[in-house]
Amino acid sequence: MVWKVTAGGEKWVLKQALGKLDVAEDWFADVGRIEREQQAMRFLEPMMPDGSVPRVVHSDAINHVFMMTCAPEEATSWKKRLMEGEFQPDVARNAGLLLRAMHENSRRLAGQAQQEAFGDMTYFRELRIDPFHRHLIGKYQELGPELEALIGDLEENRNCLVHGDFSPKNMLVDDNQRVILLDYEVAHWGNPVFDLAFLLAHLLLKGWVLGKQADALRLMERFLEAYDFNQETDARLIGHTGALLLSRIDGKSTVGYVKEQKLKELVRRTAMDWIRHPADEAVANLREAMKG
Repeated sequence: MVWKVTAGGEKWVLKQALGKLDVAEDWFADVGRIEREQQAMRFLEPMMPDGSVPRVVHSDAINHVFMMTCAPEEATSWKKRLMEGEFQPDVARNAGLLLRAMHENSRRLAGQAQQEAFGDMTYFRELRIDPFHRHLIGKYQELGPELEALIGDLEENRNCLVHGDFSPKNMLVDDNQRVILLDYEVAHWGNPVFDLAFLLAHLLLKGWVLGKQADALRLMERFLEAYDFNQETDARLIGHTGALLLSRIDGKSTVGYVKEQKLKELVRRTAMDWIRHPADEAVANLREAMKG
């Protein structure tokens, strides 16, 4: 639950964790994840571009509530802009720069104690691995070995702080196209490829649904370029993107805006092919998928 609080001309945001998530299927998660969110925000805020991470100003651990600074009034959701047809390359570029700063700075500045503090993947498993990958294994047993390999890649190759929910709905964009990143509940010391794949899956779906494939491809290319994506170091990006795409159609956290059965089948075919060939060249596959 999230509330905006206004008092004496000042604005803050209150957030409280819920045990049951607001999705169609039963999906429960430990409310203690809100402590991880604050931990991540406090760690990241000093090392990130000014204003890009809200500042925690008050915490109530008993009631699983905290208060943070509020984004500028003019800031709007990147998801809202995209769904209204505004595919702005500068926003994608700034998202890439922000994610790069998060990954590189955390890798460089986190000591052993901080790495261990973020090393517990409980919330990531509860909110990502289980409802996404393992839920798919139950539906697509033929993809079990490939999905297990992707899970292993996420759990074993860990070298920076990963956001875990790097999607347009969690990014506010101000009048200068600056990105403000929200929602750090599943942040963990993990594999950075997950954040890349998470955003790519969302941009792919919006490109297909809105018939703006060329615009979506431009955003993805700008995002990856700004991030300084390297196919060699993030070799399984296309496989992870495929798993997250399929999860958005057949996992526990589906996207409501993909309604046409024909499009769902296209997404399934594309996703399953990428899962089966996880190390294929990412940009080439994205370009092929976004052909009109």
